[in-house]
Order: sequence, then C-alpha cells, then structure tokens
Amino acid sequence: MKKLKTVCKVLIIGGFLLASDIHCGATKQPAPVLAQVQQRPAKLSDFVIKSRENVHLPADYTFPMGEDSPGPVTFSHESHYNFEEPNCRNCHPAHFKVLEPGQSPEGPITMDTMSEGKNCGACHNGKLAFDATDEDNCTACHQEQ
Repeated sequence: MKKLKTVCKVLIIGGFLLASDIHCGATKQPAPVLAQVQQRPAKLSDFVIKSRENVHLPADYTFPMGEDSPGPVTFSHESHYNFEEPNCRNCHPAHFKVLEPGQSPEGPITMDTMSEGKNCGACHNGKLAFDATDEDNCTACHQEQ
C-alpha cells in the first residue's frame, strides 16, 4: 500500500511538472535570467500552447501596500505572459514562488530590492522593460487610491 501511495505521488507530481512545461515551454531567455534558470529540452517547445483559449493564467494579484507606497500594485499575468514565446521560467521560481502569490525567494518585494535587480527589477530595469525604479514610471505599477 505504501509503494502504491508513493507511485501515485510521483505520477501526480510528474503530471504537474509536465503540465507546467506544456504551458510554459522553452524559449530564449533574457540574459540576466538565463544564468539563474536551467534550459529546457528543445523537444518541449513542440508542445507549447500558444493559443489564448488554451492557457489558463492565474488571477490578478494585488500586493499589500508598504508604508511609503504611493498606491496599490496589481500584477497581471495577462500583461506579462508572452503568448508568442511563453516561458514561465523567466520569473518562476527564481524571482517569484509559483504557488505563493506575492512571495519571492529573493526576499521582500520593495523598491530597494528592485533596484538591486531582484523581484520585478530583474526585468523592469530599463533594459528588458521599463525601469520600475524611475520616478517617472510610478503610475505604470502603482494605481491611485
């Protein structure tokens, strides 16, 4: 019975990982992330789901506001997921935990950590995407209250 439970767990976890690969796929990654993320086998790219109808992205997430925050920040996978070249591994698990919204293995998500290239700042650095630490870009993330 114990062996059967172990086999079932392996099959369930393996199925989850396969499903993650099917939805996330393998693509070229930006240089800063490339060193942190393992390359996926090229064959998986044949199974990448690129149709919006077949991708079920997580719901939007609003981060808790810090004391000095100019307004709430709501993250949307819809605006960050590249349907042409999907790759969830650009952010997960290096910068954000998969099953814990708003949590990062790099520590608290603050403007200081972003300026260090952590969390959102890994891409929002003025090179890959707009610079999150530039005061002219505050309203790109922070909504007015």
